[in-house]
Amino acid sequence: MPRIVVEPVHHSLNEELKRILRENTPDGSIRMRYEREPDFMDGSGVMGTSIHMAYAKDLDKNQPVGTAIRAIKPCFIHQKEQVMGYLSSLRIDKSYRGSYALIKLFKYLRRVHEQSDCKWDILMLTEGNLQAENLFLSHRAGLPKAYPLGRFFTFAIGLKRRIKIEGNDQIEIRKLKKNELENWFDFLTRTAPLNRSLFPAYKAAHMGSGTALLKGLGPDDIYIACENNQIIGTLSAWDQNAFKQYYIDGYSAAMAALRGAINGYAWLSGKPNLPRAGQMLKSIFLATVCIEGDRKEVFDMLLRKLISDLTNKHIYHSLTAGFHERDPLIPVVKKYPHIIYTSKAWLVSWEEVDELVNDLNKSKLYFELGAL
Repeated sequence: MPRIVVEPVHHSLNEELKRILRENTPDGSIRMRYEREPDFMDGSGVMGTSIHMAYAKDLDKNQPVGTAIRAIKPCFIHQKEQVMGYLSSLRIDKSYRGSYALIKLFKYLRRVHEQSDCKWDILMLTEGNLQAENLFLSHRAGLPKAYPLGRFFTFAIGLKRRIKIEGNDQIEIRKLKKNELENWFDFLTRTAPLNRSLFPAYKAAHMGSGTALLKGLGPDDIYIACENNQIIGTLSAWDQNAFKQYYIDGYSAAMAALRGAINGYAWLSGKPNLPRAGQMLKSIFLATVCIEGDRKEVFDMLLRKLISDLTNKHIYHSLTAGFHERDPLIPVVKKYPHIIYTSKAWLVSWEEVDELVNDLNKSKLYFELGAL
């Protein structure tokens, strides 16, 4: 059995950690490969304002064999600003999956938890990744307890066909102006806590270069709906391809057999095609979705305008939008040609958090897809 230790990540490991992320993809009918070029650490900055990266190392071979990231960021729960944790990039080299590498990573993360003000994390697992799911439900020594929070749907919306933009005399749909940024952040701070739990508590300092939460997002990427000269809804188009990339690593046997037929139907219906294995998905994230009163017609007008603009650019394979299963805006998204990918959201903790879990499972939840 290899001797495994866990240590904090440092920049000299950049290439090795990118390799682990690239070569170890989650199971599922569609296997997505995540890459973080050119810098593993830089590509993780959108996940939180405080990030702790760890890696498992084989002492005998002196090489990394696994990774884990724990990110902390401000969010709204019960209309109050709090913090949430998020676990990601949990990867173990295939040849070490029978070792203690994963358990030792979680023992390390437990110590990180004990020194943190936030004692719980959100974890996303691709539906169909039964090996990982069963592991978390096994109550194996060293692992946190896992609490289900429901399904999370990722919609890949097609950008092949031009759509008609219908006007409205009462509601104006347009891009945000640079001098309106302060008003936009005020709208999010005022409205988001009323609509969703776990919506990020975004501030002006989170926008810009470096490792800011909204890295890569600017005023020109933001759309607003105005009524009586007041913002009543917003969403954004967040292009992260400069620091985060997604590839199709492969398909299950059944999905591979059906791919030709699926792509034929996609061509006719306007849905995104299933790319060949190894191809990069040139996609863009739907972000900062916040609609006053969850008004579906306002969200539809904003989404229609965004899809129209992106289609005219002929740059992206799809618009990628994520919604929790209880989100009332899902019927609007389903109107547009799309493919759905399903994940399961979990809350994990080494402490008793039953009350928090019960509260969250009665709430409408928001997960920023571009930060997962």
